[in-house]
Amino acid sequence: MIPLDSPRWKEIRHAYGPAGDIPGLLRAIDSDESDAEKGESCWQGIWSSLCHQYSIYPATYAAIPHMVAVAERGSLRNQLEILIFIGTVCAFGKLDGGPVPADFIEPFDTAMSKMKGISMRIVRDAVDHDMLDRYPLPYLIQALLVLRFGAAPVICYLDKFVGGDFDVDVECQECESGDYVNLERLDSSPDTDRALAKDLEDGLRLIQETPEDQWSSEYVVQIAAALASTLGDESLSSIILGFRSQVECSSCGHRFRISDGMEI
Repeated sequence: MIPLDSPRWKEIRHAYGPAGDIPGLLRAIDSDESDAEKGESCWQGIWSSLCHQYSIYPATYAAIPHMVAVAERGSLRNQLEILIFIGTVCAFGKLDGGPVPADFIEPFDTAMSKMKGISMRIVRDAVDHDMLDRYPLPYLIQALLVLRFGAAPVICYLDKFVGGDFDVDVECQECESGDYVNLERLDSSPDTDRALAKDLEDGLRLIQETPEDQWSSEYVVQIAAALASTLGDESLSSIILGFRSQVECSSCGHRFRISDGMEI
C-alpha cells in the first residue's frame, strides 16, 4: 500500500479533487480515539470524500488497506466504522474519478481478505458490548455477507430494514411484470411456516458446522437469517426468511420465490 507520506495522494482523486487530505484523516482516526467529536468529524470526511453517494474513487482503493490496518489494532468503534464503510463500498460502490492504478489492486484485495477474516468477531463483539443502537445489526450482517458473497440482491436489501422499509421490488420470471411485496405482510400457511423453519434449521446447521470459507452463496438467505437468530434478533431473522417465501404474479399467476425475482 502507498505510504501515508507519499506524494501520490496528491495525484489521485476523491470526490472533491486531489486526495492530499486523506492521510491526515486516516492518521486522525488511528491516533485519537478518546475524542468522540473529532472522530465523528473525521469519519464524516472519509465518507464524504471516499464513498460520496456510493461513488468511490482511486483514493478509496488507496485508503482501504490503511483502514483495515487500523481495524486490526484499533478500538471496536473504529472496527465497526470500518466494517460498515467497507461493506457499503462492496455492496454499492461505483467507480468514479478515473482508473485505479494497477499497483493499488493487490493491497486492496489483501485488505479485503483480512477484513473478511475479522468481520465475524467484530460483529459478535458489537452484540456483546451492546453497540447495536449505533451500528444496527442489518448493516453488520450486510457487511459481513457482502465480503463473502459480493453484492447479491438479498444482501443489498438488508440496510433498508434499518429505516423500516420492508417493501421489495420483484419481477416475475415468467412474464417479466414488476410488482412489490412487503416482507412483514406475507401470506402464511402451515406448509409455508414449516418450510421457513426448515430453512432456518439449515442455515443454523451450516454456520455452526461448516467453515466460513465453505459457505455457499446458494444459502445466502438461510445464512443471513441464521446469523440474525444466533446474534439475538429473532424478528430480523424472521423477516430475512421472508425472502424465501413464494408469491404469485398478479399479471400471469406464476408463483416464484421472492429472492429469485429480485434485482438491484
